Amino acid sequence: LVGHSMGGIAVQSLAIRHPELVRERVCGLVLLSTLCRTPGGSQATRLRSIAERITRRTPDTTAMWALPNFGFLLARFGFGREPRPSDVQLAQEMLRDCPHATRVNASRALIGMDLTPDLSKIETPTLIICGTADPITPPFHSRQLHEAIPGSQVKWVDGAGHMLMLESADWLNDTISTFVIEGGHEAEIAKDSQP
Repeated sequence: LVGHSMGGIAVQSLAIRHPELVRERVCGLVLLSTLCRTPGGSQATRLRSIAERITRRTPDTTAMWALPNFGFLLARFGFGREPRPSDVQLAQEMLRDCPHATRVNASRALIGMDLTPDLSKIETPTLIICGTADPITPPFHSRQLHEAIPGSQVKWVDGAGHMLMLESADWLNDTISTFVIEGGHEAEIAKDSQP
């Protein structure tokens, strides 16, 4: 199972809540540009209530994402040092086409989230991958995951941002393929570097 960003949170949740299913049907987990905890903790209920009141009044930002220059600039924020303009444009289009309700509910869902107490229960081989220039889920999130999941591996993509599947597609495909073929065991990959 490969999960990017919010998808990585979904993969962690599945592994925690349904370990028997994961043990039976999944050979490995890949957590890509994701996190396991957000600020809020004990204040999560109150913060969610405040966020709900605010987001109920939040205007639909679809038109903003559709603006050629401004939308492109916003989408560019999620990338690392040297993205291809076509990749940034694709991300802009995906964000523009994402329903407003989904954008709002995704933000609410993150408030006070903390999966760390249960991550030590994950037994499935796990590979964590993060760009060293990721502004959305910076490397410290991946280090948290690596420390919390027993036997996990972590790989860094130097200079890449949050959109690794676009920024480093060939490397990412090779890395995930190697991980699957080797059953989650450590693979020597030349591009690895520590942030």
